[in-house]
Amino acid sequence: MVSAVLRGLAEYGALLPDGDGWRIEPHALDDVQSSRHAAAFLASRIDRFPAHTLKFLTVGAVIGKEFPFQLAAKLAEQTPTDAFIAFKMTRQRQVLWSLADGMNCVFVHDRLREVLIDRLSDEQIRDLHRRAAEELERDQPNAYFDLAFHFDAAGESVRALNYALKAAAQARA
Repeated sequence: MVSAVLRGLAEYGALLPDGDGWRIEPHALDDVQSSRHAAAFLASRIDRFPAHTLKFLTVGAVIGKEFPFQLAAKLAEQTPTDAFIAFKMTRQRQVLWSLADGMNCVFVHDRLREVLIDRLSDEQIRDLHRRAAEELERDQPNAYFDLAFHFDAAGESVRALNYALKAAAQARA
């Protein structure tokens, strides 16, 4: 969190390189200090991303705090290369991390996810959940919990029920 805040201060121009160290830019710092919480400050950094990166982040936010890179790329309608460029930028700016497997991304802070999701209409959120569920159904038909979650969040409770029952049976076992 501290690293992300310092990076954000530098991005805003409130912390500037100065010889062998750093100096504070008071006018830029005034803007930053109007944010009362570190998470809100981090969330305001979202606006600084290019559109393709925002789309990748937004899709990931709807999928969950932790999300598969490939699924986010597909739902964001980006090539793996374009999605990797977006991911790399978010990782450099301390918004996303990569799990050890290299296949899953994780949001550094829940508030970042909330800001991205809040920008969407209910219809857009349901559509992304439906598309995520359909991709998972095609590629990972045994991901019962995720399928139940996404179909239910898409407003398709009937489709979610079968997967929820299978997830429950799997959990009992």
